[in-house]
Amino acid sequence: MKTSEETKEHAGFVRDVVAASQIDFPTDHERAYREALFRAAYARVDEFEIAHLRRMGEALCDMDFASDWTLALRQSVLDRIAKHHKLRDYRSVKLPPIVRPTKEGGAK
Repeated sequence: MKTSEETKEHAGFVRDVVAASQIDFPTDHERAYREALFRAAYARVDEFEIAHLRRMGEALCDMDFASDWTLALRQSVLDRIAKHHKLRDYRSVKLPPIVRPTKEGGAK
């Protein structure tokens, strides 16, 4: 169980990651800061609660022109969320046949 201080520290860290993700055209200094944050988040991704992972995932998926570290962190966060939801259990679910409507409104 995490202490209140650890939870606050993680929440603050997540806010920093989200804020860094929202910089559309970073300067060299901002880019270096963001990459350092993403490296640290990648190394610690197993420590975060699911709510923190969801928030980071939202911010990372909204980024345009993602760097290698952004993509690595995004992949790691999505993998953790998938594990949380036990998505492997649903691999064998088959999609039912879908009738696609034509432009006239009828089936193909």
